Amino acid sequence: MEAVFNDNRDFIDRFVHLKAMTVGANVEAPALAGSAVTTGATIYVPLKELIDLDEEIAKLQKDAKKLEQEITRANKKLSNQASWPRPRRL
Repeated sequence: MEAVFNDNRDFIDRFVHLKAMTVGANVEAPALAGSAVTTGATIYVPLKELIDLDEEIAKLQKDAKKLEQEITRANKKLSNQASWPRPRRL
């Protein structure tokens, strides 16, 4: 499998613009990496340079705050029985 990656290094680089490529049986996954498992190989893509963690954390915190507000709003609606639909009498 190592030969396949090394023989196609130029092709791979054309699509992913490699800074470095390590091929081997005992390659450790980099910290903060995505991975894909294929037949006979696991491919790791370091994400550290692609993702701004502080920015992602801020986005997630903003989303969490919106969801908490939505839960509070829904709980208020549910606790107000006056706003519940009345059953119809037949």
